[in-house]
Amino acid sequence: MLRESVRSIARHGAGTRAVVVAPADRCEAIEPIVSQAGGVLLEQRSTGQSDAINQGWAEHGSAARYLTWLGDDDLLEPQSMQRCMAALDQHPAASMVWGAVRYIDVEGHPMFVFWPPPLYGLRLMRYGHNLVQQPGSLLRRTAVEAAGSLDVGLRFAMDLDLFLRLSAHGPIVRLNEVLASFRWHDDSLTAGQEAASVAEATSVRQRYRPRRPADRWLESSALAVTRVQYWWSKR
Repeated sequence: MLRESVRSIARHGAGTRAVVVAPADRCEAIEPIVSQAGGVLLEQRSTGQSDAINQGWAEHGSAARYLTWLGDDDLLEPQSMQRCMAALDQHPAASMVWGAVRYIDVEGHPMFVFWPPPLYGLRLMRYGHNLVQQPGSLLRRTAVEAAGSLDVGLRFAMDLDLFLRLSAHGPIVRLNEVLASFRWHDDSLTAGQEAASVAEATSVRQRYRPRRPADRWLESSALAVTRVQYWWSKR
């Protein structure tokens, strides 16, 4: 899976760099996969996914115009980064861009495509389910630097936390295109610990909204709306 993931990044050409951050005891086995794809391998200094992403960005992202991350079992669509970069170039005030993501099983067979709901915006992101699919996103580096890097205390909802902070530094642009594939299987972090992921996302959303008497009603309504939008996007 890692080999396929790194290759999906490498085929975007010289303008895109794959930086793989791995534990010390895995680096020897991983090095041939990364070097064959022209990537960079870093030994992880700390633990946790957020730490690894922050390390990769800090050591090899300072000169980049755009940043993102990809799980070691996910894939980028051909030319997806070029389309994302073009969209951000067309919207110079935007902090990030996101689009559709294809869900695939452990063997890579398509399950369904999650399409960006047309009416989904910041208000629903603060109260309802997070419908921004991180593998299909690209972030402006200057906006990330202004908003701050990933919260290393989060294991599941660090993407939602960053997206909500980025929204204060520019609009979030939606593309109605398939940009990546997300592999859904029992060993994946999201699928394997869904209850913990939902609980953490709820806590994160509460950080970025004012406390109001109608807060519980607003959240219940937004959760219902985003469930409908999730169903609609999978049609």
